Amino acid sequence: MDTEQPEPSDNNPFAGLWSGPNGLRRVLAVFLPALLCALALQWATERYTVAPMCADHGEKHGLAYQGADATHANDVYTSVCRYRKPDGSEETISTSKVFPFLTDLWVSFALDLKMTVLAFLALSILADVGLKKLRPSGKKKRRKP
Repeated sequence: MDTEQPEPSDNNPFAGLWSGPNGLRRVLAVFLPALLCALALQWATERYTVAPMCADHGEKHGLAYQGADATHANDVYTSVCRYRKPDGSEETISTSKVFPFLTDLWVSFALDLKMTVLAFLALSILADVGLKKLRPSGKKKRRKP
């Protein structure tokens, strides 16, 4: 029995989206902006939100602010402020002790590069697919005279 299978493009509108000669270009065109946006968000969050608050907290407790990191412990993603004590040893304090709950949740998300790259990648893919739908297909319909 020779049954004819329909072309993948007939069933799936995204079948040829990432393959073919332009596939690598499309992947890079989606991934690179997502990575750059995630890095920019991480940098801006640390510079304009985390650093001032953690530095103030450190000054009140006699600690020198060194930076912030996203950590993963016991299946919980959180962020910490890194400090240097006057004796030279390092100490980390969870941002949940420095920030209110919602701000801490936002900071923990924004500093975690894995999460932000995935979020921006999803947005970038949705934007790319949406723009592909809006672009003319290249097939011109002829008018009948």
